Amino acid sequence: MVTPREYVEALNEVSAADAEIKRLVCELKSFTDRLSAFPEATCFVEVEEDEPPLGQLISGAQWHASDFPTPERIQAALRQRLNTRSRAKKLWDSMHPQHARGLSPVPLK
Repeated sequence: MVTPREYVEALNEVSAADAEIKRLVCELKSFTDRLSAFPEATCFVEVEEDEPPLGQLISGAQWHASDFPTPERIQAALRQRLNTRSRAKKLWDSMHPQHARGLSPVPLK
C-alpha cells in the first residue's frame, strides 16, 4: 500500500521538476535580454576547461554554449515534470482515502 510519505516525496519531485523548468526559462530570458541589448557582442564560446558561473561573465559579452537552454534541455525538463506528475497522480489514486485526507492533491499546472 502507498504511504503518505511516498506521495510527499513524489510531490517534492514534481516541485523540483517545476523549479528546473523555471531555471531554464530564466536562463533563456537572460540570453534574449543580453542579445537584444548587445547584439554585436553576444557570441557562443566553446570551452573544455571549467567554466565560471554565468553571473561572473561580463553582461552581454558572451554565453557559454553548454549553458544555453537548448530545446532538448527544455523538452527533457518538461518530460521530467510530466513523468513526476504522472507518478504522483498514480500514488494519489492508489492511496487509501484515510491516508490521502489532509494531503494536497497533485498540482495540475
